[in-house]
Amino acid sequence: MSYRCILITVFTSCLLSLTASGQKFLADTIFMDFHPDSLISIGNLHISAVNDLRHEDPRFIRYSTRNKYLLFPVDVEVLIHRPLADVLVKKSTVADKDGMYYKLDIKKFSIEKQSYRFSTSTVLTADIVLFSEKNDSDHYVGTFFYDYPYERKKRKETENEITEDLLNKWNTQFKLDLLGINATGYVPEAGSVNFIPDPDVKSLYLNTVVTSMVGLNWWGLQGEMYFTRPETTPRNRVQSTLVRYQNNKLYQSIAFGKKAEHLTSRIAENISTDIDLNILLGLCKWKNVEINKPTLYQVFDLSLSSIQSILYNPVNSRSIIFRLGLIENFQYVIDRSPRFQIGLTAGAGYKF
Repeated sequence: MSYRCILITVFTSCLLSLTASGQKFLADTIFMDFHPDSLISIGNLHISAVNDLRHEDPRFIRYSTRNKYLLFPVDVEVLIHRPLADVLVKKSTVADKDGMYYKLDIKKFSIEKQSYRFSTSTVLTADIVLFSEKNDSDHYVGTFFYDYPYERKKRKETENEITEDLLNKWNTQFKLDLLGINATGYVPEAGSVNFIPDPDVKSLYLNTVVTSMVGLNWWGLQGEMYFTRPETTPRNRVQSTLVRYQNNKLYQSIAFGKKAEHLTSRIAENISTDIDLNILLGLCKWKNVEINKPTLYQVFDLSLSSIQSILYNPVNSRSIIFRLGLIENFQYVIDRSPRFQIGLTAGAGYKF
């Protein structure tokens, strides 16, 4: 009995030691170099102060993961050696009366990996507010909104190389964008598409849309929710979560979709096109059980669908959304013939 107690005590102690040791490895830190481009001058635009308003370590760049001891997944925090506000741009101390003096507020800055159904991409996301200094007071000029993608090279690169390359290329673009700002805060023809002077533009919009659909011998309703960033390019890609009710000839179904992909193209200030690609898993309720005799595994159905729409969706503002388009849907239940459906869609929602 005593040996059992000793073995249990030793086993428990080892387990607690491993647990405590494992907790130490739950987070790790990697430091990397960031040397902003010193070849590009921002001219007579002088930056007197850069304020980092993020609720993060001022040196924070991104989160990553790696395996430690080839077994344990570890969260890795990637930092640069100096605070981001100190290295973002070179602060000017030259007393140039003809120059313009500005301040920057960093509200958001991080590198994120975005996973899509068939691909992944690394994106630098940043919101940087620009203020001009006039008469000892700060005046809002506009905000730089970035969703700057990493352009993959042919050779394989490590995460650190990707991060460093993305930081340096973005910094070059940021300096070019600063050069595009004139004294009144407007963007000249050669200026930045990332700069938006409207103070009412939000950094994130919540889109909610309810869509009705009807075809031959079927109809349905779909509710969808997704977030969008301010549009700074004509084409954008977002993901959504949706739920769909469908009434078919043989059964009704409630289906759920995650990471439905939307490919949008802006054709006018208030009008855009949208193509979405959905994979949904549904629960079926058969209408005539005695005739159809569904088996247990036929309570599920799989849908692959796409909706092509014209949207009334004003750019970068809270607004009502209207949607009109076509739907193609491929639906399959195990041991049943697959069905292809086509129909019309119409929907409405609101962008908060």
